[in-house]
Amino acid sequence: MRRSALFLFVALSFCNSFRAVASPLYRPVGPRGRGVYAVAPGIGVRYSDDGGVTWSDRNDGLPLKVVYPFDGRELRDVNSLSLDHRDPRRVAVVTDSALFISDDFGREWRRAPTDEPVKPVDVFTAVAIVPGRPDVLYLGTSFNGLFRTDDGGDVWLSLEESLSFLYLGAGFYEEIRAVAASALNPRLVVLAAGFGGGMFLSDDEGESWRPIDAPGKGSIEELYFRSAADVDEELVVVRGGEAYAAPSPAGPWRIDETPEVAPMTVERPSGFDAAGRAERKRAAENRYGIYVNAAFASGDRLEAHLDLLETHGMNSMVVDMKDDAGYITYDTDLDLPRKMDAVRERFSLDALVKRAHDAGVYLIGRIVVFQDPRLYRFRDGAYAVWDGASEAPWGNLIPVRSADGELVRHEQREFWVDPYAEDVWRYNVAVAEELERRGVDEIQFDYVRFPSDGDTSAIVYRFRREGMTKSDALESLLRLAREAVDIPIGVDVFGFNGWYRMGNWIGQSLPILSRWVDVVSPMFYPSHYPRSFLEELAYFYRAEVIYKFGADRAAELVGGAAVIRPYVQAFLIGAERRYEEAEYDEYLRRQLDGVAESKASGFTLWNASNVYYMIVSPLTSYTSGEEGGR
Repeated sequence: MRRSALFLFVALSFCNSFRAVASPLYRPVGPRGRGVYAVAPGIGVRYSDDGGVTWSDRNDGLPLKVVYPFDGRELRDVNSLSLDHRDPRRVAVVTDSALFISDDFGREWRRAPTDEPVKPVDVFTAVAIVPGRPDVLYLGTSFNGLFRTDDGGDVWLSLEESLSFLYLGAGFYEEIRAVAASALNPRLVVLAAGFGGGMFLSDDEGESWRPIDAPGKGSIEELYFRSAADVDEELVVVRGGEAYAAPSPAGPWRIDETPEVAPMTVERPSGFDAAGRAERKRAAENRYGIYVNAAFASGDRLEAHLDLLETHGMNSMVVDMKDDAGYITYDTDLDLPRKMDAVRERFSLDALVKRAHDAGVYLIGRIVVFQDPRLYRFRDGAYAVWDGASEAPWGNLIPVRSADGELVRHEQREFWVDPYAEDVWRYNVAVAEELERRGVDEIQFDYVRFPSDGDTSAIVYRFRREGMTKSDALESLLRLAREAVDIPIGVDVFGFNGWYRMGNWIGQSLPILSRWVDVVSPMFYPSHYPRSFLEELAYFYRAEVIYKFGADRAAELVGGAAVIRPYVQAFLIGAERRYEEAEYDEYLRRQLDGVAESKASGFTLWNASNVYYMIVSPLTSYTSGEEGGR
């Protein structure tokens, strides 16, 4: 029976537990035994046979990250680990994009195939071995449901038809946070849906499911069966930071009394700045503002925006410093943009900084990174993404038609430079360094992603190092920036990338990006989501839900490491343009209600033309820290 997507939202409202960025995940071999596995970001898999007193690395065959500074010492994050508690030598783990199996306590790993219907863009979030059946595994994903293989990965079966209760629309399912298979009944499997979505049981190998009660409150963080001394097996659930155990999925539940593992030290990656993070986050919190086009950043237009901020109790503004056309918009001292004819001075930076600070406004400098027409054309496309077929810079050509539908021409509207190119990173970081030197309060990197529109399969990335992923490229840019800049750094992400783990799509992985930035700004524009996403909800209520649960999900994805400051849609598009004032006033306020009810800290209104006509009535109830605005 299909359940309404609203069922998930009710559960989501209780989602209040975040796992720390580098908190180890432990898997004991038995409840009273001394054997235990541990995984944590950057360390891969470790094993201890003395209860955690000493550890040995078990990473032979697991992949390394290819990220700046390219020292080759960091392993890819392991998202889930499962062991066969009938034969604990057999272990499986998943990274974002690969499944690995070991038959010798993790001493050597081999990669298992994960072909269709599993997709290359799927992020793997959970894995479960069926005890005693070495070739049967379950594979959970962040937005594409659950899969099963009966032959070690040669053939995969999608279980999407039985997971309709997790379907949110537009091809997106709720995340499979954890999955576990029983040894007593090889047809019995339990899964936990992500973001507080609940726990479900199947006794027919995933062909049908029913909800079951889970102990505790918050999101389920871990879920696994283990062998027990007094019974044949127990199910363990970790929820809200507390572990519970029961002899069956039906309970009765008790606080798990398994002896604690001795603490394990997890080293932060090179360049991680833990000391400054708390101070930067404090500076970035509770910032409410607007986006300001560079043409509006001086003179009477600037004064009008400052008046708008004051009237509505807002205290920040995002200003284009390097815009969508690739132009530096202020009086820069940098040489490279002048060589590219990429300087169009719209304002004096020093004057803008002084005027903003005199008005008590926190100034955020927007830098558009990989969508850069000036750098795209520089030196005959030396840094452009490349078309492998035509041996020329790649572009997504949009047909332009006359009023009667006749094709007039093709037009290229985005100009992408190679996100793998270190020179491109360093150019944008140099702009950020200059902005910091001259008094800007925060750096905001936009278009920190890979191309998403057009025939992207034709693109050749000439600067990609062997083994480097899209997430590696974006992480490298931000690690380099964190090394160079001391003020808060923010990054803009697609709305869906705030809802889901989607690093394999366009590279924007919030768990990874948030290790290096202090602010994440998801663009949760309701009009940009397919109407089939959450289609059961009324349009204005859907806008509120997108912001409320989107911001909460983003907050969980970053694990408290970064401030969530969404962009709010302050423009109308398509059929929305027919709204009367009362309608678009409510539309804006519904979005702001969602932000106010969420774990976000602040917001930025976006209107590309800088005409904030949707602000009809005072916003001070949203900007003063009061809950709600109506």
